[in-house]
Amino acid sequence: RDRDALQVASRRLSEVDHDVRVVTVPGIFSDARHALDSALVDRVDMLVADLGVSSMQIDASSRGFSWRADGAALDMRMDQGTGIDLASHLAAADHGTIASVLREFGEIRSAGRLASLIVEHRPRTTDELRILVTRIEAGETRKKLMARVFQALRIWVNDELGELDQLLAQVPDLVRSGARVVFVSYHSLEDRRVKAAMKDWERGCECPPRQPVCTCDRSPLGRRLNRKVVRAGEAELRGNPRAASGRLRGFQFVGAA
Repeated sequence: RDRDALQVASRRLSEVDHDVRVVTVPGIFSDARHALDSALVDRVDMLVADLGVSSMQIDASSRGFSWRADGAALDMRMDQGTGIDLASHLAAADHGTIASVLREFGEIRSAGRLASLIVEHRPRTTDELRILVTRIEAGETRKKLMARVFQALRIWVNDELGELDQLLAQVPDLVRSGARVVFVSYHSLEDRRVKAAMKDWERGCECPPRQPVCTCDRSPLGRRLNRKVVRAGEAELRGNPRAASGRLRGFQFVGAA
């Protein structure tokens, strides 16, 4: 989705010694079918989805993803070539919309109060938004609230959960029999969706227990590779502390076409 990230990935993958062909396709999760068609691929043997924002995006202070960025414009678009930036969203949205975003995507209890401040002041920079958050919360808990506010607004601007839902709905039609799929999520809103989808793929006949013959024609598509999420180990965390919030879930399709 981020064209800068695609350039970095293309450069790194071009240095791989193995005899592989690398094709990069800009797009969003809901474009998965188009991406495969662009690479002349019908179905895949493996799918890996790394969800959410990347370290490269957070560390690019000018893009406004981090509450620690000073004076950056509130952009937060993962693809700066399309869509509407966060400042424009906040300038146009009403109190109810903003409060709903903060409550649903950030699980923020003071969503209504903060939404009132945002509507009153219409922040356009990270500094302006950060000042409004400090009027809601003080002390050490302010940092946690700040992170949740920026997360909620980022998810909203990029429709991250909507895109994830569309990808999960497409997966069974994108994979071959025996394919493995892996999702790495970084907060509970993502992980709950992934877990629910995998449980659904694993579910078989839904007919009433006393019904003598199955009429639903539903059979399991495969099995979960891990019931509990896999998290980064100590060695990985020493080299990459941000991996601490990562949650990996895997699934193997055995009934796919």
